[in-house]
Amino acid sequence: MKNILLCQQRGWLDGAARSLLLLAENLQKDYGLYFWVNEPGPLTQYLKERGLPVLILSNRPWRQIGYFLAHVLTIIRLVRFCRKNRIRLILSNTYELVPFIVWAGRALSVPVISFLRDAITVEKLEKYKAPALLQLISVSQSIIEAYQQKYANSAVVHNGVDLQHFIMRPGTLPNEFSLAVFGRLCDRKNQLFALKIFNNLRSQLDQAFLHFYGEADSLYLDQIMNYIKTHGLAAEVHVHHYIQDPRPAIQASQIILVPSKSEALPRVILEAMACGKTVVASAVGGIKEILSEPNVGICLPLESKKWEEVILDLFHHPQKRQQIGESARRHVSKYFDLRRTNKKILEMINHLLSDKMV
Repeated sequence: MKNILLCQQRGWLDGAARSLLLLAENLQKDYGLYFWVNEPGPLTQYLKERGLPVLILSNRPWRQIGYFLAHVLTIIRLVRFCRKNRIRLILSNTYELVPFIVWAGRALSVPVISFLRDAITVEKLEKYKAPALLQLISVSQSIIEAYQQKYANSAVVHNGVDLQHFIMRPGTLPNEFSLAVFGRLCDRKNQLFALKIFNNLRSQLDQAFLHFYGEADSLYLDQIMNYIKTHGLAAEVHVHHYIQDPRPAIQASQIILVPSKSEALPRVILEAMACGKTVVASAVGGIKEILSEPNVGICLPLESKKWEEVILDLFHHPQKRQQIGESARRHVSKYFDLRRTNKKILEMINHLLSDKMV
């Protein structure tokens, strides 16, 4: 049997990990599977409970020269693990592991695939020593255009969502009107803009709350907290740590805001739409590819005054929110079902391994 190594940066059981696990279910029918995870956590526990072999091997940031020896040792251990288990293909769920899997792939003479889930520059990708022969899977058309000239083997496979996982559970929703923003608190995600909108509208939004979910850049978090304190918003605005399962938070919200300055193809939009929620998002990057049809969500120019008008209109018209949410769920089911998107990845893997003498 041909064996594949699947690589995941974090030990979290988040959306990216769930998509990898669903892909693994499909691959398991024809291939032997092994996993490399950077750190222990719920994901590694899940894999071990199901008897799936997993290598827990940490790595340091590639671009820091002080970690050169650590990089070498990581690659050596990775190559030994692959040789021992006769790995014939390596697939990484993140570009951050590219230098390690590329060097391992070279040592083993096996094909290497990496997902490109972030809107990063070609220059940044080149710093990770990604060779032109690397197979890149981009999650949106908007970001792959910058790479296609150098990486001829690149392909677009949109992020998908596990629809069964995000079916709305029956229950009583809170009476409050909640807006939620998911993602790392940082300038690119632009949460400060959402906070300013909420402050401008607070007198017109009765019993409304704004929730932020995610890790944070410390300096940006300071700006958020200072703004909350300065404008007396502590009772209405809540900053939460990262949550691995966003379903309860999505389902408790009426509107999901995505005010980002740049994006590849945010998974949280798909998850919110699968839950039948209204999404209001910036018209940037792959977001325009998700909200490509009328009435499945609202796409607005970055930092436009229209944001306040739209949110206020949705606040006063719950039926409109419901209609958009229902259309959004149908749209995601039709175009972004994870099982559908995984089929394209399976075809790529089957092609690479069918051409490879093992």
